[in-house]
Amino acid sequence: MAQKTLDSPDHYTVGWIAALPIERAAATALLDEVHGKPPDEGIDIRLGDVVVSQPDGNTGGVVQYDLVKAKSDGEREPKGFLNMPPAVLLNALSNLQANHEMEEPLMNEFLSKMLTDKPRMARAGYGYIHQGFEHDQLFNEECDTVPRPARNSTDPVVHYGIIASGNTLVKDAAERDRIAKHVGGRCLCVEMEAAGLMNHFPCLVVRGISDYADSHKNDRWQRYASATAAAFGKELLSHVPVSDLQQTRRAVELLESILSATILDHLDEARLDSVVCLEFFFDFSDKNKQHLDDLLRSLAFQLYLQCSDARERLDALFTRCNIGQTQPTTAALSCTIQEMMQRSSKVLIVLDALDESVTRTELLGWMRTLASPDLTHVHVVATSRREQELESGLSAWIGEDDRVPLEKDPVNEDIRSFRWAALDPWEDYIDSHPNEVSPLYMASLNGLNVTVQTLLQRGAEVNASSGFHGNALLAASYRGHSEVVQVLLENGAEVDSESLEYARSNGHTEIFQMLARVATGGDAQEGGLEGDDSN
Repeated sequence: MAQKTLDSPDHYTVGWIAALPIERAAATALLDEVHGKPPDEGIDIRLGDVVVSQPDGNTGGVVQYDLVKAKSDGEREPKGFLNMPPAVLLNALSNLQANHEMEEPLMNEFLSKMLTDKPRMARAGYGYIHQGFEHDQLFNEECDTVPRPARNSTDPVVHYGIIASGNTLVKDAAERDRIAKHVGGRCLCVEMEAAGLMNHFPCLVVRGISDYADSHKNDRWQRYASATAAAFGKELLSHVPVSDLQQTRRAVELLESILSATILDHLDEARLDSVVCLEFFFDFSDKNKQHLDDLLRSLAFQLYLQCSDARERLDALFTRCNIGQTQPTTAALSCTIQEMMQRSSKVLIVLDALDESVTRTELLGWMRTLASPDLTHVHVVATSRREQELESGLSAWIGEDDRVPLEKDPVNEDIRSFRWAALDPWEDYIDSHPNEVSPLYMASLNGLNVTVQTLLQRGAEVNASSGFHGNALLAASYRGHSEVVQVLLENGAEVDSESLEYARSNGHTEIFQMLARVATGGDAQEGGLEGDDSN
C-alpha cells in the first residue's frame, strides 16, 4: 500500500503497550515487561517461548499474586479479581489456536522477515536472535541444574494459561515456586505490570520468556523474548476482524482511562486515613455507566463504605424513599452526596471519559456545584476528549492553568507504530490483488467512516471497481452503512440501479432515499445524516 499512516489517533481502536525500547524495536511491541516462568511438571517452557494469558473458568487469565489476605492458619488467599480479556481478542485467540492445529505458525516467518529487513537486529551477542541452548539453564531452589530433554528446534513454542502478575520483582527460585503454588492451576509465568492494567485496559497479556525468575536472571534473552512475543501479537491481530473493532473504545480513550487509573494508583499509595478517594469511569458500551444518576449512585455507595460519619445521611435518604421502595430523584441524590462529603476532611474524585456520558448538560451542571464554598475540601480530576460542549461548559468555571492536554505527538507516534504491526498482514494481499480489493472498498464495506474520508482526501478513486460487490458505494449500500454512503455521495460516487436495488432489497430505507435523491438530481446532504466518527 502506498499510504502507511492515518492522520488522527481517533481512527484507532487497538492499543499495543511497550515500556522498554527493545520491546518497541522488536515489533512496536505488545509487551509492557518481559518476565520469568515458574516451572511446572508437564509444562516444558524454555527461554524465548511465548506465554499467553487465557481464562480458565475461575480467572481472567491473570492473577495478582501480591493482592492477598492472611488467614488464621498462616495461609494466604487471593483478594479481589482481575477482568477478563475482551471478547474480540478471545475470539481471535480461539481462531488462531485452531489455525495452529492445522498449519505452521507465522511467527517464525515474521521473525525471519524482521531480521532480513533490519539486519542490525540480527547482530551477535544479546540481540533479537535465539541465544543458544547452552545459555538456557533452569535451576531449582537449591541452585542445582534441572535436567530437561533437548529440543530439536529453536522455534519458539506458544503456551496458554494463567499468568501471575504483581508489583514485586521475583529473582529467587523459592519465591517463584511459592507464587506458582499459591496461584495454582496452570500458572505458566510470573511478571510485573499486567495486574495494574487489567481492570482499566481491556487486554490480552502476551509474554516472551526471558528468564526463569531466579538468582540467575540476566538480560541475555530479553531482546529475543520481546521479538517472539511481538511476532505472536502480530499474528494474533491478523485474526481480529476489522468489523469487530468498530464497537470497541478508541486507543486515545483508553490512554485517558489508563491515565485516570494511574492517578488512582498514586492516590491509593499516598492515601491518608482522613482522605476519601472516589472514582467513576463513564463507558459508552455499558448503559449503567453513562448517566449522571449512575455516577451519583456510585459515589454515594463509595462514600458510604469509606466514611462512617457520613452514613446517616444516605440512611436518611433511604428512609425517605420508603425503605428503598421508591427511587430518589437526581436532585435528592446530589444533595445527599454533598452532605456526605461535608462530613469528610478531604475528598478526591477521579472522573474518566466525560465525553461518554449521555447526560452531559446535567453532568456539567453537577460538576459546577462542586465549586461551592462549602466544598473547598473536594478536589476533582476529570478526563475527556476535546469536544466543544464539554470544553465550553468546563471553561466557564475552570481556569486555563487547570486544564492539561494529553501530549498529542507521543500518542500519535505510539499509535502510528502500532498501525504498522496491525495492518502489515493485509499489505501483501492488497498489493497482490489490486483489482479485487482496495483500501477504500474495505473501509466502506466495514463502515469505517473516518477512514473512508481520509482515503478520499488522499486521492482514492471513489468510483473505482473493487471487491466482490463492485465498488465502495455498492459495498456500503449492501451493508447498510448510511454515514459512509453519504460521504461517498458527497465525493461524487455514481448512483446506478444496482446500488438502489442493494439498498432496497436489504431493507436499508434511509440509504435508498439518499441514493434516490442523488439519482434524481437532488443533494446528497438533503435530509441525510450528520457524519459520525464510527471508525
